[in-house]
Amino acid sequence: MQRLHIFYFCFLIVLITGCVVSSALPGISHSRQTGLGSKPSPGQISVKPQISAPLHQIPSEVLKTPAPNENKSLPLKNSSGVNNPTLIPSHSPISSAAAGALGGSPTGGSPNITPPTVVQEFLTPSIQDVLIQGNSIQAGTGSAALHPNFDGKMVELIISGHFGSAQLTDVAAVLNNDIHFKPTSISPQQLTLELDTKWIPDLYLAGPHKLRLRIGANLLQIYIVIGAPDTPLILFPEINAVNLKGDNTLEIIGKYFMRNPFFSELRLNQDKLNIISVSNDGNNDVLIAEAPSELANEEHQLIYSTPFGNTRFRFNP
Repeated sequence: MQRLHIFYFCFLIVLITGCVVSSALPGISHSRQTGLGSKPSPGQISVKPQISAPLHQIPSEVLKTPAPNENKSLPLKNSSGVNNPTLIPSHSPISSAAAGALGGSPTGGSPNITPPTVVQEFLTPSIQDVLIQGNSIQAGTGSAALHPNFDGKMVELIISGHFGSAQLTDVAAVLNNDIHFKPTSISPQQLTLELDTKWIPDLYLAGPHKLRLRIGANLLQIYIVIGAPDTPLILFPEINAVNLKGDNTLEIIGKYFMRNPFFSELRLNQDKLNIISVSNDGNNDVLIAEAPSELANEEHQLIYSTPFGNTRFRFNP
């Protein structure tokens, strides 16, 4: 009887153990049925097994990485989470179109990239401002002016702008077509001019006057302000002598002749003559004008007019 009780007790233990084990068997059976080599049935969720074995025990096909010649492109993300441009590995071949654009060869080697040409000077000279003693005399914007003196006064103009690599021999400066400034220095950003205002009646006409510059093959112009003279003076023109030259020109000697022919007028017997040039020989003004091809040997009258007045002079050729 005692042995029978022991047998039943053992049977109950085995039965209870079997129930516990059977409750765990479905999960084990499910994992076996959905292994690496099988497909999950509809409605099942495929769970990839976690590999916890040492690296040397993991099959090589699981650890396989792209070979160097596969040229995988990997998008990178910056700190904001936005994809950066794709980076191409350095060993990848350059396409023919890309190689052609870079100047290289698609067959290999580094592309031949030609560096850009560096331009050393400004393409077009330009004027920014005209200064006298640091003050602008540019018409319309400046606050100062050039004040002449008929008895003699050296003025210096500082012209700021862009002048490239021009030299002094490349520069010419003329005011009102016939008043020539002397260039004294030049740099890429500054040009200095000098003028003696002695014996120049044109500078006694206050207001804007046109200054023209030639920088190499480029012509520039700007208007500057001429102010009141240092010393007021009566500049009524005078004619003292007239000579007929063999080249059919008239040489007229006198005082207070305008340097700019457009500021004056010359008539011979009521016929207007073309003024060629006006200069000063150190004592008198000298005006050269065209003469008629045939000038009768008789008395003629010259009338010379300027903004300051007019004068008449009679002569025989």
